[in-house]
Amino acid sequence: MLFFKQQMMKQGILPDELNRQDYFEFMAVLNAKDRKKQVTDPVVELLNKRKGTD
Repeated sequence: MLFFKQQMMKQGILPDELNRQDYFEFMAVLNAKDRKKQVTDPVVELLNKRKGTD
């Protein structure tokens, strides 16, 4: 955990800020992928495309 905090400090996040965050939400944000690389439901994609063309 100390190594993780050290790496976050290099990114400008202070250890105290990390202590106040929900760990699982914080990890989800760190592991988030670019929208173009995310896996999506094909039906939702189709509906979104139709909304944009109507």
